[in-house]
Amino acid sequence: MRIWFALAVAATMALSLPASAQSGGLTEFRVETGDKHLGRYDMAVVRNEGGVFVVGNFYAGKKALTGKKRGTPEKRLYAELTIDGVLGKCKRWVRKGSNEEYRMLFQYEKEVKMRVEKVEGGRGEVSTLGEVTSVSPMDLDSPALALAILGAEPAERVVPCAGFTKGAFGQAKVSFAGPQEFPVSEEETISLNLWKIEGDCGTAEVYLDESGAPVRFKTADDKIYVKFNRK
Repeated sequence: MRIWFALAVAATMALSLPASAQSGGLTEFRVETGDKHLGRYDMAVVRNEGGVFVVGNFYAGKKALTGKKRGTPEKRLYAELTIDGVLGKCKRWVRKGSNEEYRMLFQYEKEVKMRVEKVEGGRGEVSTLGEVTSVSPMDLDSPALALAILGAEPAERVVPCAGFTKGAFGQAKVSFAGPQEFPVSEEETISLNLWKIEGDCGTAEVYLDESGAPVRFKTADDKIYVKFNRK
């Protein structure tokens, strides 16, 4: 399934879900580090009886934060998971000049494997990451996968995990760190519930509002994702 078709499917599927569900259409986040704006991250996590579908695209540069055009993503991700967030397959594209590097995580019987193509459609190499009966994918550049690991009803636990980078295979600990306050103006703050995912596949912090919707993310490379409305 091509990523653009998958994106449309995910957004369409989201329209039929209840507003209270931790799913929805495309949500846009401003990506920043320190006082520097890096670009925009669009994501959707859609749940139905068929499983969980995840889309995450990163658009680089300040221009991605304004205007109506969606632009051309530097990084794209699409994942198909079970209703419990277990890997079916997870695909990632990273732009390399006029081409894109393509990687896919998938599970075959009890083995978790990764296929790498330096140019999508070119000769690929498949390696085995490890052996496990079920695994959840993580990716430092796509925090939507961290939201998928939390599930519709977040709970503290340890889950097997796998990532796209070397050595990213093992376990991820999900823990609740309590409410955190953030300023929204000089006189007003908002309280968000912080969930942490830490372990062998990277670290992500997920900040949820009272309805369970994501408002902020923070990843191990000190990138912060803040929900915003593009003008």
